[in-house]
Amino acid sequence: MLPPDMLGLTDEQVEELKLVDEWGEKCVPSGGWVSNADPVGRRNGRQPLKKMQDVLEKAVADAKLMITKKLVEQGTILQLKMVQDALDLLRGAVMIVYPMQLPPHDPIRMEFSNTEDLEGTQASLEVIEPCKAQLWFAGKLLPNDAKLRDVVGGNEKTKIIVKLAKVNEGAPGREPVVSEEARKQMMMHAYRRQEELKTDRRGNENNYDGIPQPVQLCWPLINKYVMTMSCSTNLVDCWWCAGDDARGCIQKTRNVHVNIE
Repeated sequence: MLPPDMLGLTDEQVEELKLVDEWGEKCVPSGGWVSNADPVGRRNGRQPLKKMQDVLEKAVADAKLMITKKLVEQGTILQLKMVQDALDLLRGAVMIVYPMQLPPHDPIRMEFSNTEDLEGTQASLEVIEPCKAQLWFAGKLLPNDAKLRDVVGGNEKTKIIVKLAKVNEGAPGREPVVSEEARKQMMMHAYRRQEELKTDRRGNENNYDGIPQPVQLCWPLINKYVMTMSCSTNLVDCWWCAGDDARGCIQKTRNVHVNIE
């Protein structure tokens, strides 16, 4: 991470202001680095090599598995020690890649030491101090001195969703009645059904059973124009048809030629 006075500046601006990243030469990745400029101007662009990148990515993936929501499905209780173990895993991976440690102003280092100042950032909205936190269940506030068994009973197999909110913010939003996966399945089913109805409607409109081929080709025009149709075997007999009456007249003929006047 670049020093605070260099964040967001271009190379020309840094050179013009004569700013220097003193930690850039000290905190280098182990095994070397490749240049990869940060488009937002927050990092110094010294990217670790592929081998060191794999170390960081594997540590991140393992840490996410340690605190994943799937622990609920597995019946595993998430404990504070598991969270601390995940942080220790990430801290060890960073030490492998950066033996000289990260700069003191780097957010990752401050997070590991629990000294990061989140004031004025989006992340500050996701952090709730214990003294300002409240638990809600089924739209009701749970007293701090109450136990869950006082609310839901003593059945150990009961699964409930308890939400955390700040004091004086009111009840948090309720869980959706239909899950996201079920909603997607319902939308897919509705779309397929809509396409089937379109296909059936199109098939009914193009149903020309019993109508000669020459007339079938011109059927869309018959509903719009007055048609003169004459029987090929007897040119004297003519049928004047328009709109819906045309279909009934056409069905009375066999070999019909259609002329649009």
